[in-house]
Amino acid sequence: MQALTNCKNISLMIKNTPSKMKAYPRKDFSPIFAVASACLAVGLSVAVPSSRVEAGDSLTEFQSVGMRYIGTWVGSGVYSTDFPGVAKKGDQFTSTSTCSWTAARSAILCQGVEGIERKENGVQLIYWDPARKKLRMTLVDSGGNFDQGTGSIEADKVVWKSVGKFADGRPVRFEWTTTFSNNGNTQVHSGFVTVDGAKSNFSYAVKRATK
Repeated sequence: MQALTNCKNISLMIKNTPSKMKAYPRKDFSPIFAVASACLAVGLSVAVPSSRVEAGDSLTEFQSVGMRYIGTWVGSGVYSTDFPGVAKKGDQFTSTSTCSWTAARSAILCQGVEGIERKENGVQLIYWDPARKKLRMTLVDSGGNFDQGTGSIEADKVVWKSVGKFADGRPVRFEWTTTFSNNGNTQVHSGFVTVDGAKSNFSYAVKRATK
């Protein structure tokens, strides 16, 4: 998304969240899905640290960051590029995504709807890489578009980079920043998506409706 996530997001839309943050919410639903969103979770598992001490420390760190994403997020934006099976560049979207903990709070699952007449839905999985101390996410939408990447935590923001494929086979790359404000109740997904060497900028916001 453009958010899913943006979801760029989402993504967001949650994708413009996510939440993504994306031309659709990714993304968070971020680039919601950001863009959006949104955005996934097929056959994924969270890496398990070798010791109980490491596991506890890792989960505590992840859970403190993950709380920023929990809740239902709503927003709107404009697709910055064509998304096969979903929308055309310039189409406007609204999105709603809900992010919740999985069992044992080892991952966050976001599910949302967005797009033209809310015909797109997506799923996004956010989890923790204990070795790299980064967030990881995987997102897929109802059009068959998907991407996966990592998020670096920097104070009041998370810097995301992801790569994937559109349903028509074209490779796609998202780079966006999710900024948290308003006591954590607002996410702004801003960045760009690159398809066939062409870069398109996007930016959209989602607000927390419920925790």
